[in-house]
Amino acid sequence: MDKKIAFCFLTYNSLEMEILWRDFLSEIDASKYSVYIHAKDPEDVNFMHFKDRVITDPVETQYFHPSLVQAQNKLLEHALKDKKNTHFVFLCGSSVPIKPFDYIYDNLTDNSIFNMRKHESDLIELKDQYLSVLRKCSQWCILNRFHAEKILECIPDIYFVCKNNEIPFNGAPDEKVYLSFLLSNFSENISILKGIENHSMFEYWSSNQIDIFEKNFISSQHVHWPERQKSFYFINKDEINFIMKSNAFFIRKICRHSYIFNQDHGFCIEGRANPKDLKKSLQNRIFKDDGVLLSNFLKKTVTP
Repeated sequence: MDKKIAFCFLTYNSLEMEILWRDFLSEIDASKYSVYIHAKDPEDVNFMHFKDRVITDPVETQYFHPSLVQAQNKLLEHALKDKKNTHFVFLCGSSVPIKPFDYIYDNLTDNSIFNMRKHESDLIELKDQYLSVLRKCSQWCILNRFHAEKILECIPDIYFVCKNNEIPFNGAPDEKVYLSFLLSNFSENISILKGIENHSMFEYWSSNQIDIFEKNFISSQHVHWPERQKSFYFINKDEINFIMKSNAFFIRKICRHSYIFNQDHGFCIEGRANPKDLKKSLQNRIFKDDGVLLSNFLKKTVTP
């Protein structure tokens, strides 16, 4: 059976690099993909090209809350209506492809894919009605149709377990529910990918301790959370080469102002940086011909 990829975005009100996504899909046969977007407020969105892909019945979400699982389920609910969708790829608003569409399409197997950081490898055994094991992974997984259907069939049970804290989710049910549920009940055809270079979604966390990634990042969280995820505002050639040679299909936590240096300038800005501050920093610290916007680089790499 021919594959069809459902790109399922969980966003606030926009795609950070929407034009890149438009170009990525522009020459692809529409029978090979579909797009679904869950925005916090569908009446207050900022889309130029994908506004008609925003679902109109979103779930009210909170950070570190079971509602994020409900939002992913809502995306599955819409995507499963298309009987031709075979793979369901979860993405956030700052996600972009780093491989061409045909490469991603050809390399998707029948397995669901979950990405796991090294320190998340421990499996906890449980004696619960719904879950026999508890395992943590990245929220940004890829589901096959069978697993997506089984998850949707169990929406009330999954949400009940999360909401009532019957399982030690430690505030991140979106990182535990899907994989734990599937391992407990439908464990065949699951690929668990370990190691940052092997993940389907490239995410950098300081706990990964990859030496080349320690200089040119801005924390996406407040400065008193130094171990939280890093955002790719500034990146050098060694780093982008590492990323592009990885097995990842996508990368997240970048912005439209992300910049590739030709040299390692070795500086960063802590905390939440806004575009004006980033532009000023670039103007003050580098010459115009010293690098290239990451979006321009990726466009040459992933578009037809």
